[in-house]
Amino acid sequence: MSNLKKILVCLIALVFLLTGCQRNIDVDQDDTDTQQETEQEENENKVTYEWIVEPTYAFHQGGFSDGLAMVSTGEIFGGPYGYLNTKGEMVIQPKFSWALNFNNGAANVTENDLWGVIDKSGNYIIEPNSQYQQMSNEELMEGVYRYQDETTGLYGYKTLQGSVFIEAKFEEAGPFLNGYGIVKTDGLYGVVNAKGKYVIEPVWKSLNSLEYGYSDIYVVSNDPYGHSEEQLYGFYDVDGNHSDIAFNWICGRAGNLISYGMGKMEDGIFFKGKYGIADKKGNILKEAIYDNVYPVCDKYFAVAQGEKWGLIDETGALVLPLEYSGISSMDDSTICLEKTKADGTLEQSFVNQKLSPISINKDLKIVTGFYKGYGVYGVEDENAKNPEGLKLGIVSEKGEIITEPLFDEVELTAFFEEDGYIPVGIGDFTEEEEGGEGEGGTFYQFAGKYGFVNVETKKIIEPKYDGYDWPEAGKTLFRDGYLPVYNGDINEEDAVFTLIDRKGNEVLPFTFQRLTPVYEGVLMAKQNGLWGVLQLNS
Repeated sequence: MSNLKKILVCLIALVFLLTGCQRNIDVDQDDTDTQQETEQEENENKVTYEWIVEPTYAFHQGGFSDGLAMVSTGEIFGGPYGYLNTKGEMVIQPKFSWALNFNNGAANVTENDLWGVIDKSGNYIIEPNSQYQQMSNEELMEGVYRYQDETTGLYGYKTLQGSVFIEAKFEEAGPFLNGYGIVKTDGLYGVVNAKGKYVIEPVWKSLNSLEYGYSDIYVVSNDPYGHSEEQLYGFYDVDGNHSDIAFNWICGRAGNLISYGMGKMEDGIFFKGKYGIADKKGNILKEAIYDNVYPVCDKYFAVAQGEKWGLIDETGALVLPLEYSGISSMDDSTICLEKTKADGTLEQSFVNQKLSPISINKDLKIVTGFYKGYGVYGVEDENAKNPEGLKLGIVSEKGEIITEPLFDEVELTAFFEEDGYIPVGIGDFTEEEEGGEGEGGTFYQFAGKYGFVNVETKKIIEPKYDGYDWPEAGKTLFRDGYLPVYNGDINEEDAVFTLIDRKGNEVLPFTFQRLTPVYEGVLMAKQNGLWGVLQLNS
């Protein structure tokens, strides 16, 4: 080979060598970048923790509420019970035989088997006494409680600060909710407002709120015994509107509509008869001609004759004809209409509050109503575990597919919160006796693994947990950004807990016997049979 050829061969080899090296360098650099990004993300998600109170206490219930957590320094049941703050300090010394969580700066406690109420300093708002009736969370939030005058024995209302709200002048007083209280004077019932003035005069032998806690419409009767064949009912609202005392039953409401029944009671409990519709002023909008009624959102009643359903609006007009197999709604945005086709299958359509059609793929079988803009659809699948034989997915009311049909369970209405997480599950169901063995009926309990879907990002946290913390009413799922989840049988006390964040990262060891929701970076945790306080550091 000539020297020139040798030089050319060497140059070509050198070019290939350099090119190959450069390619390898690029690949290695990409891998390094990816690794660095992963490490950075892990560092961002990394949460450390420390015990600010080592596992010490025999009993705890409910986590931190209003900045305090109840614990027992003695036995699991029987106390004594006191309260820790978020620094782990015992700010209310353990002296109570029972204690409940704080709400609106107050908590129910017992001493010597008598109920009372304390403030966050541990001072009594209501001294323990035999006349005190335990305050509900709704009453605590209202900030008004019932008291009994020791001299006269009459009842009135005080604020949680101890000042007299309404003087004691009633034989009985019910909870003060949403600005009103049911009271009894001279053996008859009425309703007072926050000024102590009657908005419904005490002339009724029977008076109850149509909806617990709503307290602006009340069912009244001149029969004190209730549910008798001869008893007649009417309704009053706090603005002075009322109906005649002319109905055998008052059923429910949808906005300004009230449903009533005409017929007889069965076994003194169940109403059997026909239903009609009235407005809040007591005007009859529809005579009692319907076999069933059902409130749909806050604006309409679904009504049925036989097996055909229609929709009545606030004027009493039948705005959708009696031609549907079913009408339902889970919230105030979307109404589901069903018609049975000739082949026996159901055809679904959807309308909004204005009854304008909502475009959703008709091939999707919607198995729930829409709740906060999202619904559950099902697809028949031989591998499905749920009783209907469907794999389930999530769809928006605009028709957007949020998830493919991957799940056997979707708990849409459980605790769907503002940041958009829905519990989903994959696995089997168990068949349970409803009301106990031999009492009729069965229901199916999901027994698979839970995960979670973020409907905004469409990201799925893998279903791999036996359960998750069910928050109290009005609380969110991922409180303070974290959710306690567990594996094992929680009823047999062999479950183990961890915390996950909103991305599904397990931020604590999977070793805790119990974990409460996170509150301002702290939570109660149970290990080796005792409770302590953990602080998270992110």
